[in-house]
Amino acid sequence: MSTKKPKHHNNKGNASRTLVLAALMTTGMLQPLLPAFALGTAPGDISNTATATYTNDANQSFTSTSNTVKVTVAEVAALRVAPAGIKDLDGGAVQAGDTLSFDFKITNDGNSPTDIAIPSLANITTDRFNATTLEYALVNPDGSYGAFVAIPGGTIPNVLADQSYIVRVTGTVPTSGLSAGADIRVTLGDTLPNDNSLATQNQPDAGPSGDVQAKDVRTVNIGAETPIDGEREASATQFIDFATQIKPLALATLRKNVATVTANTSATTDDQITYALNLTVENTSPSGAFSPEKLAATDIKLGNATVQRVLVSDVVPAGTVFDPNIAPVAPDNTWTVVYSIDDPATTVPVVATGGKAAANWVTAQPAANLIKRIGYIHNGPLDASGVPINGFRFTVTTSNLPALGASVYNLAQVFGQTYDDPANPVNPTTEIVYDESGDNKSNNFNDDGTPPDSTGSNFDPVNNTGVPNPGQDGVDPGNNTGTGPNGELTRVNIGAVASASEDILNGPLNQPGATGPTDANDDFTNVSTPVPQGTQNAFDPAPVTIQQTVQNPSTNTVPLANVTIEPISPKQAEGADSNGTVGKFGLNAAIPNGTIVTITYGAQSATYVYNLIKGIFEIQGAGKPVNVGELVPGAKVDYTVVVNLPLDAALTKPLSRIPIPILAFSDDDPLASPGYNDTLNIQGAGVVGYVNKTPELNNNVTNDNVYLGYMQLVKEARILDANGTERQPWATTFSTKAQLGDVIEYRIKYKNISTPMQGSGNVVLNANGFKILEDGGAGVVGDIPSANNWAATTNHQPTTQFDRGTVEYFSGTGSINSLGTTDPAANAQVGTYLNDVGNVAPGALGEFLFRRQVNK
Repeated sequence: MSTKKPKHHNNKGNASRTLVLAALMTTGMLQPLLPAFALGTAPGDISNTATATYTNDANQSFTSTSNTVKVTVAEVAALRVAPAGIKDLDGGAVQAGDTLSFDFKITNDGNSPTDIAIPSLANITTDRFNATTLEYALVNPDGSYGAFVAIPGGTIPNVLADQSYIVRVTGTVPTSGLSAGADIRVTLGDTLPNDNSLATQNQPDAGPSGDVQAKDVRTVNIGAETPIDGEREASATQFIDFATQIKPLALATLRKNVATVTANTSATTDDQITYALNLTVENTSPSGAFSPEKLAATDIKLGNATVQRVLVSDVVPAGTVFDPNIAPVAPDNTWTVVYSIDDPATTVPVVATGGKAAANWVTAQPAANLIKRIGYIHNGPLDASGVPINGFRFTVTTSNLPALGASVYNLAQVFGQTYDDPANPVNPTTEIVYDESGDNKSNNFNDDGTPPDSTGSNFDPVNNTGVPNPGQDGVDPGNNTGTGPNGELTRVNIGAVASASEDILNGPLNQPGATGPTDANDDFTNVSTPVPQGTQNAFDPAPVTIQQTVQNPSTNTVPLANVTIEPISPKQAEGADSNGTVGKFGLNAAIPNGTIVTITYGAQSATYVYNLIKGIFEIQGAGKPVNVGELVPGAKVDYTVVVNLPLDAALTKPLSRIPIPILAFSDDDPLASPGYNDTLNIQGAGVVGYVNKTPELNNNVTNDNVYLGYMQLVKEARILDANGTERQPWATTFSTKAQLGDVIEYRIKYKNISTPMQGSGNVVLNANGFKILEDGGAGVVGDIPSANNWAATTNHQPTTQFDRGTVEYFSGTGSINSLGTTDPAANAQVGTYLNDVGNVAPGALGEFLFRRQVNK
């Protein structure tokens, strides 16, 4: 499948964006844009800064400001050659004497017109193929081809920026001497290694010794100005095996993520896990033996009747039950939520011959404890658009897990058929298209791009029940990046076991038994200070308040005396934790010197100031640590932590994370030596280490992560052709002179940089109602002096792309005169864009891209 990041888009050329970007990186072109001369526009900078707003779960408001990008457009040559398909004129398998046509798509990825030299028939490399005709045709904006004609003088003349042509090589298969499986191949161009790798695209037209230009597909400059990067060349190769045929195949990719884990109580039998899925029907194929096609319906049992539907199926994980209190969500009203109460171990989700019985699906929700599978059905077909279908979501609650915790495993499946797939003459049963979640490969294709079997899909109606087998199946390490055959399991760890010395619990508010990615000592509460609008330099953050809970576990049989709470440094936390490792709690140097932490419980309050040299928090004045007294088994109390960060030129910049470990422990000598007795052993000017004066080992650490804003906003720009294909790499700082009619694409990359949910019971930072404002005439307050002026110097070009939410267009600067949410036509007077992204979970990221053409 394509590894391109899917986007909402209106253009058909987007599938090649990732390839070209990687190609330019490979060729060393990923550098600041270089200056050049441009006609028709006065010299000067085109300045662009983006802003964003969002709130956290407590409804506190935040702003983010991107870096400022100043763009100048240069004349740049860039060339791409890509396989565009093989056609057997008489259909069927490729046989001796057959007439084949090999199509190659040639695109001017530069920003100025150019001629493109095409090798003659005699200089086109072929294997087991007799080329007889060489023609070309224009690729129309809708993706259709114009009339094929002979190439005049070996050159396609005056190829405009953004334009693509199809070069077609037609010929015949030799009438003898071929065995089944032999490659029949055509290579257009000669850019080593001629293997369709990134190294074959957009290379300098100055190959190694022995390079024959007559074999190259290359640009030939026709303007008065020399391209800044010189002339470029590229090549592509494609083949088909003798005695085989190209098969249309629906390529389905199913991805799965854990949206949230809610611990509720410290027990392991009431945790809520919400899963989120998305489905993509790919528009590119990982193998030349298959061409992408729509995903059609396949047979399923619905209400005990056989019907045809596209099906997404998910077995309710072992150790959980379906949660009826949180309604499952489908992407839209074309999808219907269905349920099955049949045993997954003895059934498969669809109707298939030669295997287990088909599970019966119903639309009415059964009793929660009876539901064994949850599914989503669609009448089909689904277009092979390459755009993800988001919005599948359901929740389960843990049940019957061991008291000390366990892992919950889960696997999702998608089923369909290839649209208009001709029946196999040997077996009239149409091939079921099948994919498992856990990776980014369609139809369970292998990591090297080869199909799981010769049909392009490998559904096994005996074994592919959807029931996870942790001992045999692979496990997705996160974000659908699993490797190996088939799909990989999604794993959620519930109720991680605390170490033997942890007889006290300390964690986020109402979650003292929270666990982090490792154990009960690296659970966390994430909070954020506001960031002044326009700020990218260091600032003095406002104080933040954090509520937390300490508890004597109900499993204990004795009270805990003199339970005390103090801030400690990350290095001290490593010593307090019996499983402490270097860096587990962050670094001492990440906390600004002079950071003030105040801990309050009832009338008690203790204030500490961080001493960076000593690496400890020092209690102020004659204060004593907060001591909540005795806690009987099961008892818990809440306390408050206030963190006040100082202005620090290096550490209190936007998007910084300041780790503040908070230790709860049973103080063994609260009168003579109150507090955590972890003292310094100092020799000379350096801190050698920490020495416990008294072994207060009955302790537990929770971690307060103070972020200085948590939505990262990065602005970049690059030169594009009309298809949205990169011809110059992304850059953030450069200055240029704009040329008549050139196109600039702006990319705003956003990411929630806060720690995602790991373990259970932690407090994460969601960015709710996240909105990106691109105002083409707005000045930015704060320490960014530049003002946007791109609305006056450029005009809108279609194919705006965005990963999430909606984009609203406005006719002037400022979000006043709305043009609606439909991408306006080329040259429309759009002065403001508003991407209403919605909620962005921790670790989630996305992009918003829009195109502007320099005014003529």
